[in-house]
This record gives sequence, structure tokens and C-alpha cells, in this order.
Amino acid sequence: MELSEDIKQAIIAASESLKTNGIGELVLPVRKRIWAALGSRTVVRSRAVMGVGVRRRTRLAFLAVEHVVPLWKRTFPANHGPQRMLATAERYSARQIGFSTAWKLKSRFWGELERTASTDVAVGFAACQVVTTALSDERFDPENLDSPPSDQSLDPYEWDATFYASVACGGSAPWEGESKSGQRREFWQWYLHKAVRLAWDSAS
Repeated sequence: MELSEDIKQAIIAASESLKTNGIGELVLPVRKRIWAALGSRTVVRSRAVMGVGVRRRTRLAFLAVEHVVPLWKRTFPANHGPQRMLATAERYSARQIGFSTAWKLKSRFWGELERTASTDVAVGFAACQVVTTALSDERFDPENLDSPPSDQSLDPYEWDATFYASVACGGSAPWEGESKSGQRREFWQWYLHKAVRLAWDSAS
């Protein structure tokens, strides 16, 4: 299906922002414009009302995690937690399990990650946030997409799946000195030029 003008313009603006960003970061307000262009957001009592927008944003988060699962497998080959989270998001979106069940499964794996003595858990957190997106959508106000101005200003519990996936690619958060800007930039280029289109088509 043909992309809307809104999503086309959001991708162009995001590409320009990424091109000029010295550390290969696709900043939060720019990502929010992508989310908003994917469709409207309606949340009632912390639960997303299932519609085109949340389905596309969940698919976008899903694709981002799927892209970085190989990084997880290198460190935790016997742990299939991220794959279970992706399956949980899919089952919830297909109405095969309820909100409470999906939330509990996500919370259990999140707790497991917090107890893991390794810094290589960003993929796991990203996978948990795919479930969060399916349940409650991404956090953004269409009337104020510039606030907050950065992921650094958020609690890590509020970081979205795609940001966690970029952390996995870069080896750390963008503001940390040892981070790898080249790998991060490659991830965001893939995100803009392939994943967004696939997410758009998933609910057309």
C-alpha cells in the first residue's frame, strides 16, 4: 500500500536528522513523529484500543527486536526469553491471551533481566517493550512531540523497544563514551528505510 504523505515526510525528516547526528542517534522527538504518522493513538485505562496505529507501532517494535535477536543468541544461546516476548505480543494482538497474562509474562522476564549479571541484556529489555507497546502503545502526545527531548531524560523502564535495540547495536546508550556510533547509525538506517515500510504495510 502507498505510504501516506505524513509518513513519507516523517521518514525524510528523520533521515536528515540521522545524517547530521554525530553519534548516529535517531532522537526521540524524531521517532515520535514516525509513530504519530503510523496512525492515531487511543489508550483507555492504560490499555491501547486496538487499531491501525497501535498495530503498526507494535509491528515496528517487533521488527526492531527481531533484527537484533542474533546479538542476544551470541551471549545467551540457551535463553529464549526475547523470542517468548515476541510470541507473547503476537498472541495478545491476536486476542489469544488477555492483558493481565501478557503483562505478567513481560514483568517476569523483565525481573529476570534485572537479576542477570551481564550488561548484554538490551535485546531482552527491547523484547519486553514490544509487549508493552502491544498492551499500551508507544508513549507520545500528538500535540507535543518534542517533550521529553531525549531518551536520556527518561527512566530506562520508559525506553521503547527500538531504542533498546539501538543500544544493543551500539553496545551502550548514545551518551556513553564507549558507544559505537557506526553500528547504531546502520540500525537506524535499516529502521527508516525498511522496517517502517514493513510496519506500514502490516496494517494496511
